[in-house]
Amino acid sequence: MRAHEEIATIKLQLKYHFPALEIPFQELPSRLNELPKDKFIGIFCSSGVRSAMALLYLKSQGFENVKMIDGGYTQFMEALVPGKLYKYLNKS
Repeated sequence: MRAHEEIATIKLQLKYHFPALEIPFQELPSRLNELPKDKFIGIFCSSGVRSAMALLYLKSQGFENVKMIDGGYTQFMEALVPGKLYKYLNKS
């Protein structure tokens, strides 16, 4: 649920881990068809406010497997630092 400005600043490229759709909150109603109802959807924004609204909206539209990513934008991006991600992937 990142804003256009946030998407323009940092583009999420997670093609080796899971697909990332970056849909601004205001576009969510018109882009529901892009979201899979049979897969997990994790949502986040910078503060958690838009994520909470998106969570309620998606649930009201029949999406059951939706969760907010705790910590918002800052903690999510920190978890994706290449060194941390590399160490995690090498443990398996």
